[in-house]
Amino acid sequence: MKNIFTLKNIIVYGVLLAFAAVIILQTMTQYKVFPVASEGGITTQDGERQVPQLQPDQTCKGDPIYVEYRWPHSENDADFDNPWECQIQCQDKKRRYIYYANGIGTQCDVLPECLDLGEDQGVTCNPPKGDKPDEEEE
Repeated sequence: MKNIFTLKNIIVYGVLLAFAAVIILQTMTQYKVFPVASEGGITTQDGERQVPQLQPDQTCKGDPIYVEYRWPHSENDADFDNPWECQIQCQDKKRRYIYYANGIGTQCDVLPECLDLGEDQGVTCNPPKGDKPDEEEE
């Protein structure tokens, strides 16, 4: 009779059992062994991620990212590509917000993150007067 408890088999079964435990742990609880990068927010000193909850009708902060589509736009529209506008914020390290063609804004995430947080949360902000190129400052 062949021995199934060889060192090789024990190692393989141990690794498979560890992966299964991680998957079960992440599925059954809020605990994440491998944090998801798309959650956004800021990371505290103890490694916890805090995603800011934006408040509606606040003044937009940072420099505008002008887009030629309107807010709100349908995520289900087959013709809409839904670009990642706030990505530039990670490249130039400047706080940004998205300024839509109909004059509405949504805030980008807090640096060093660069998610379209206002858009993701469905929360708009008010662009400061004079941020639109065709607006005259008084």
